[in-house]
Amino acid sequence: MLAVKIAEVIFFFVVMGGMFVLGMALQRYRSKDDRYELEKYRGTYLKQNGYLEGYGQYMLISLDGGLAWYAYDIIRGKVVILGAAEEKFPGLLEQLRGLDELTAYVRKHGAVTLSGGHANEEIAILKRAGFEVKRKDE
Repeated sequence: MLAVKIAEVIFFFVVMGGMFVLGMALQRYRSKDDRYELEKYRGTYLKQNGYLEGYGQYMLISLDGGLAWYAYDIIRGKVVILGAAEEKFPGLLEQLRGLDELTAYVRKHGAVTLSGGHANEEIAILKRAGFEVKRKDE
């Protein structure tokens, strides 16, 4: 009788352990699949929203991973494409790319100092980002 009880307890723990391992494997699979879907979504359906002096508030969307950008608005709870971003906000995409370039430069090289061997490069990056750069003596 005791041997039967011990066998039942062992069987219970083996089954529970198997279910736990199966559950963990399923969770890892789902998690991997979810990460893939999120990366696919982030890489395909891109949005940029913000405010820039000279442009005001803008809302841009790309449905093809950033190849084509469109201005959009939300009207009565629905996304409405207003037209090509460059038509609605001429020069905005170029300035946003310039700001991305400036951010990448600062991450790699540190603060912009406008001195030393990188001064001309830094001035060009600032201008592409929409900044007006003047010398102190001007």
